[in-house]
Amino acid sequence: MSKKTIKITEENAADIEAALAAINGRASAFATTSFARIAEIVGMAEKQIAILPRSSRVGVSISHIPAGPSAKAYGHSAVSTRVTLEWKSAGWHLVGVERTKVYPRSPERVRISLSLRQAEEIARRSVSSFVIRKPACEDASGHELLDIVSRHYEIFAGA
Repeated sequence: MSKKTIKITEENAADIEAALAAINGRASAFATTSFARIAEIVGMAEKQIAILPRSSRVGVSISHIPAGPSAKAYGHSAVSTRVTLEWKSAGWHLVGVERTKVYPRSPERVRISLSLRQAEEIARRSVSSFVIRKPACEDASGHELLDIVSRHYEIFAGA
């Protein structure tokens, strides 16, 4: 694939499939070959980052490699495709397609990469509807702490 990126839209389906075909050659069994599959990958990623506002998604990227052969008897590697997608200001774009190998029983690999700021925003939004309380012992004095501990554990006086 050239340095040009392709926006993931129905209108660009032919261009996306041409980019995939240029890298895959005749390989098809364990390779990403269609716009429909790219759209599925985007859908999976969208579900995982749904809590992140669209305006904060710029720079999120997805790396995808399909699963390898399921038969253990398949004695060698198979040609596959690594697809890299990135959220740019106008939505998802295909930014990389490269040939790779997959091995028998290797699982599908989907890696979503976020910036630290994006990860913190997801974490913040994930717990925003919860009331987070301090453990009782953080506010307790020495005697209160002993009472809390003694309620949970049997304390024996003496040796």
